[in-house]
Amino acid sequence: MNFKKIILGLALASFLLTNCYSQPGRERIDPAERAKRQTEELTKELSLNTDQSKKVGEILLESANKMKKVFESNTEDRDARREAMLKIRTEEKEKLNKVLTKEQQTKYIEYLKKREEERKNRRRPDGDRPQRQ
Repeated sequence: MNFKKIILGLALASFLLTNCYSQPGRERIDPAERAKRQTEELTKELSLNTDQSKKVGEILLESANKMKKVFESNTEDRDARREAMLKIRTEEKEKLNKVLTKEQQTKYIEYLKKREEERKNRRRPDGDRPQRQ
């Protein structure tokens, strides 16, 4: 009986460890960490001052928290989730534009285009995402 429990426990532990490590890079980043990273990047890219950086960080954190809620919702309708996320992104851009100067807004548009191009380049020519290894 004890031998069966040990074998079963080892099999379960092996399964759990294999499952945890089989998909590296797939864990979700905490919304606060995501907002912090984005704020640092935008501060550098757009030459934000301290006050702007703080406001941008608050906007990005709010958006990241909303996105997390949408993503974690158990909605089977992917289109509904996509629409909700697009709405959040649109609101985020509008709020950011109120904080940025005209010159920074232009840089922000270029930044977004560059990011979109980078995303496209990570995809295969047929439009599918590459397999993670």
